[in-house]
Order: sequence, then structure tokens, then C-alpha cells
Amino acid sequence: MHPQRKSLDALTGLRFVAAFGVIVYHYGASAFPKALGQLVAVGFVGVDLFYLLSGFVLTYVYRPPTPIATREFLAARIARVYPLFALGLLLAAPAFVSSALELRSGVGGLARIGAVLALRLGLVHAWVMNVGTW
Repeated sequence: MHPQRKSLDALTGLRFVAAFGVIVYHYGASAFPKALGQLVAVGFVGVDLFYLLSGFVLTYVYRPPTPIATREFLAARIARVYPLFALGLLLAAPAFVSSALELRSGVGGLARIGAVLALRLGLVHAWVMNVGTW
């Protein structure tokens, strides 16, 4: 077990601001008072802020007292994240396959589905533009 570390209350407040910005951005300006107009315009920045905070908090909370090898760290992260990613991929597969086949039937559609699946399973789908949203 990791030693208890000091609470990061300031980051909790920042997380709230980022979450609120994302919510406002996704619901759109019509759902909120005009005073929040600027927040609506930059709400997408909340996602980047979440990634930044998540990396920091993971490092802060789970940093062991002794250094950890890169291979060991990556193996632990993949073992923790990849199963849920694969489950989400499996659950989204029927909707993706049916819409992909509507756009492109036959061998071309199946080839595209295979390519997108391979990219997703390899976690490199963001490296290729316009391959299809799963």
C-alpha cells in the first residue's frame, strides 16, 4: 500500500472548474445564462486540464517510495486500463460495424472495419486521421 500523502485541495477546486467548463461546453450556451458565455467558448480546454491533472495526481498518489522501472510501470498501467478499454470497444462494436457497413458495403467496408479495429486494439488510433470513430 502506498503511504498516505497530503491532500491536494487546490486541485480539487480546479477539477471542479474544469468539469463545469466541460459540462457547459457540451450542453451549449442555450442551456446556461449569458454570463457564462466565455466559459462556453473555452469549455473544451477542461478536457486538456483533466488530462494534465490526472497525470499529476497519478504521479503524486502512486509514486512509490523507491524508483520503479519503466517496464514495470507500463505493465501495471496497461493491466489496469486496457481491459476496460477492450470492454468498451467490444460494447461499441455492433454500432460501429453497422454504421460502417451502411457507408461502405462489401470488401471495402470490411477492410475499413479491420483497419480501424487493429488501430484501436494497438492504441494508435489517434495517429491516423479520419479512419472512423468507434
